[in-house]
Amino acid sequence: MLFRSVLYRLAVGYIKSGNGAKGVAMLGQLVKNYPNSRYKPEAHLAIAEQYFENNLFTIAKANYDEVLKFSDYSFYDYALYKLAWTHYNMQEYRLAIDTFKSVVEQKDDTLGFQKQAINDLVVAFAAVEDGWKEARTYFLSKRDKEFTYKKIGQMAGYLENKGEDDAAVEIYEWFITERPNNDRIPQWMESIVIAKKKDVNDLEGLEVAMNRFTAYLDPAGTWATENKDNVRAIGNADLLVESSLAYLSQFYHQRAQKYDEDNKVADAIPDYKKAAKYYKQFVDRFPNNANSFDMTFFLGDIYLLSLKNEGDGDENLQLAAQYYQKVIDLYQNKNLPKGVKEKDAAVFVKDAAFGVVQAYNELVKKNSPESILVLMAERTGTFKTDEKLKLGEGDANNQPVERDDKMLDFEEGFVRASDQWATLYPKDDVTPTIDYVAAEVYKSHDWFAEAVPRYESIITNAPKHEYASFAGASLLE
Repeated sequence: MLFRSVLYRLAVGYIKSGNGAKGVAMLGQLVKNYPNSRYKPEAHLAIAEQYFENNLFTIAKANYDEVLKFSDYSFYDYALYKLAWTHYNMQEYRLAIDTFKSVVEQKDDTLGFQKQAINDLVVAFAAVEDGWKEARTYFLSKRDKEFTYKKIGQMAGYLENKGEDDAAVEIYEWFITERPNNDRIPQWMESIVIAKKKDVNDLEGLEVAMNRFTAYLDPAGTWATENKDNVRAIGNADLLVESSLAYLSQFYHQRAQKYDEDNKVADAIPDYKKAAKYYKQFVDRFPNNANSFDMTFFLGDIYLLSLKNEGDGDENLQLAAQYYQKVIDLYQNKNLPKGVKEKDAAVFVKDAAFGVVQAYNELVKKNSPESILVLMAERTGTFKTDEKLKLGEGDANNQPVERDDKMLDFEEGFVRASDQWATLYPKDDVTPTIDYVAAEVYKSHDWFAEAVPRYESIITNAPKHEYASFAGASLLE
């Protein structure tokens, strides 16, 4: 008996000192030569542990099985627990699940392996198809719903880390259905969005999910109402919606621009429409967000440059003017969203001011072909000419031009936009041209009091400009 004790302790000593091979050999000798030794379970456990640590799981499994023949052994639960992990490492996942369950069912929880086993079942269930559903049923049979939610949530995170996104998405979708007003819903939705972004071939699926979540988290919706006092949850919801709308608007805008570069106009138009749709949603929902300022300008650009001939062209041109004007108003009223630098905004404002002029110019051309603005364009092409079109002499086709004192459709908007430009940028190279055209519009309706200051502005601010002489001649008239 003493020899067996010495042999066992010597073998264990070798293993602990790093000479595992020699220690295992001695333990093997012990169990072979002394099959009835009281050290037999300890010896098999030590052998199993040594092989487990060296990833030799088949031999480890055989020795854990030997340990489990001793049901009264104090480390029985531990050996059963390690056998479960051995099955798992051998990809025997169903056996691993059953063995972990056996650990949970053990009555003596002194060593705490029951608790550890029920936690580790998360990993084991995750390894089998639809394992999360099986795990849900099992955990509910053992504990309450909150415990089950916790464990299934851990499984979702584990599946995400393994790249098994489809299963993780199923779990998060179940969470949303099961707990529709939970404050963590924005986080679950974010996980779904992240997973779907990985599938570059399923833009439609990503877009559907983003639109669904945006609607779900609407400030007037049930979830937002239930969580209105939860600052963190509402903040998370806003971040998710902001990022989703920004992603979709920028994706479609950039793709539309690429189609334009490749002369694929027919492909570009639907993308411009979608970009405008998502920009508008962003601007309407987050007017104080710094990105909202740029997006407002982009809306003007899209409606003027890309969608002016789509559907009701008048409506799109008016929308262009509206969004450009909003950019200008935010700047002039010192109401820029927090985070927008004034000097950066100024660049957009100048383009926006010119965009308003362009939008109304297009509206006049489409709706009032008898306008002097249109006649000048037909005569000169670019409003630059060596001879002034004299009112009353006829249009470009030498037809009589009728005049009255009432502005034609959209002319008022044009002159108002022109005045705004001239006020903001009196010294700009294009200002004399804009001033001259606006003055001619007024003059065509005998609004001389309004025309005169614009002629004078050209002479004062751009005396050498080619339109200065025309302005002088008009004043003499």
